[in-house]
Amino acid sequence: MSTLPEIEAALPKLSAEELARVGLVLQRLQGGCQADVRFDGRTWPKTPKEIADELAEVDALPPLLSPEGAKRFDTWLAAQRKRQEALAQRRSERIRKLFT
Repeated sequence: MSTLPEIEAALPKLSAEELARVGLVLQRLQGGCQADVRFDGRTWPKTPKEIADELAEVDALPPLLSPEGAKRFDTWLAAQRKRQEALAQRRSERIRKLFT
């Protein structure tokens, strides 16, 4: 395999172990390169204009949750915090009893 399209065509046919080995080889090869690229191959923004453009692109993305979904999540999160606080209190009491 000598071209990128041939390599890309072969990757889906590899097992998970073989893909892991390919990943390790790529990491080793890139180790000396100090490649400053993202997963999609684009470089990270460096200039203030590039950063501003990147932030504008991110700001234009739709929200992950609808307003109703966000409200449900906030309610669930508050309940989980109270639950964890109660569990922590009980655990600390059990630990305190061990040392008294």
